[in-house]
Amino acid sequence: MRYNSLLFIIKLNVLRSYTISTNAYNSEMSLKRLIITDDNIPTLYINKDIYNKKFYSLEHVVPRSLINKKHHNDMHNIFKTLKHYNTLRSNYKFTDTYSKDFDIKDKNWQKTLDGTYYNFKKRMFIPLDEDKGIIARTILYMIYNYKYKTKKIIGDIDLIKWTSDHPPTDKEKYHNSIIKIHQYTDNIFISKYNKLNYKNYIKYL
Repeated sequence: MRYNSLLFIIKLNVLRSYTISTNAYNSEMSLKRLIITDDNIPTLYINKDIYNKKFYSLEHVVPRSLINKKHHNDMHNIFKTLKHYNTLRSNYKFTDTYSKDFDIKDKNWQKTLDGTYYNFKKRMFIPLDEDKGIIARTILYMIYNYKYKTKKIIGDIDLIKWTSDHPPTDKEKYHNSIIKIHQYTDNIFISKYNKLNYKNYIKYL
């Protein structure tokens, strides 16, 4: 009798665990679909709306290859972009046109039709100005919550400058609020953004 009771408890716990993991998976998939389909959520690296959603893919601002697997589905780090630009950006480090790494005369720097730049040789990528604040605050969130280093992701000067020069947009705030509802986590660098105190962010680097 005790054996049967113990077996029942084990099966029940396994079933509960499966149900929880299945629900979590379904929730993640629903949120990923929302990021693709909701026009109020930011689209990175392009300067126009693309209404055919099949051309979109999910971009990890802090590349999957640089983070722990258990953080791959943190939706604060995920935005939509064109599949082509997702491939171009790859896991390249973010930089800017004022950087010593950028030289317009260097043929290794290529400009896309939407105005981003990429360099296969240096493995660097320059986003659009309107995306820089979003990217910076996403990176700040990841390094603040998970203690990642910025070295392979972005230069510290770019990170702070982009955060300061490009305050949160309505779409960025919306993206954060949707994720907060579904994932129960908040990007404080959006919700508590204060341009005058942006230098305090340095302590998270």
